Amino acid sequence: EAWVTDFTLPNVVWLAGFFNPQSFLTAIEQSTARKNEWPLDRMVLSVDVTKKAKDDFNSAPREGCLHSRSFYGGGQMGLAIWYDSRFPLKELTPAMPVMFIKGSNSGQTGD
Repeated sequence: EAWVTDFTLPNVVWLAGFFNPQSFLTAIEQSTARKNEWPLDRMVLSVDVTKKAKDDFNSAPREGCLHSRSFYGGGQMGLAIWYDSRFPLKELTPAMPVMFIKGSNSGQTGD
């Protein structure tokens, strides 16, 4: 609740909890473009999956956001890349680790 009055980003956000999550992701692109003086039409979002849990983060990142509470539906073998431990059998939707979402320049030139 403090982030609403102080206008600071929480350590980790849950995108599905927003009324309009696409506007939040667009704001990430816009703030990164403005900070680096990049054209907005060449901005893309990049997502890095960390190996950490939500409680491992003490502060929000300087740019972008940390996202939690996502689930990997129907496949556990892909998550073996991020986790070092084995998964329980018959778990169809294991929780994903925290993801770091940030804006970056696509580097493509216009037509």
